[in-house]
Amino acid sequence: GELSLKYTYVLRRKLTKYDVDAFTAEIKKAYPGMAVSTVGMITSPTQAEGYLQAGKADVVMLARELLRNPHWAMYAADELNVAIKPANQFERAWMNVLVAKPAN
Repeated sequence: GELSLKYTYVLRRKLTKYDVDAFTAEIKKAYPGMAVSTVGMITSPTQAEGYLQAGKADVVMLARELLRNPHWAMYAADELNVAIKPANQFERAWMNVLVAKPAN
């Protein structure tokens, strides 16, 4: 079937305010080929990565956390011990996250 705004609104209203996992699971079940995102109250890199690794979401959206910390991508790379590739013009400012640190 076709995923409509009305369907997602009705489905979302049926679930509790904090039942994001059930909502995304229902969408993923109904439309297995569609990428599903999650947003809301995501503040730590490990929390965001957990949603992705558990298959609860295909994309994690950030809102207020990026307003609080505009350098969240660098913070996340450091916390998760991964290297990231910034835009070329930012490379000199992001030297500490260009290469992953060795595991402790």
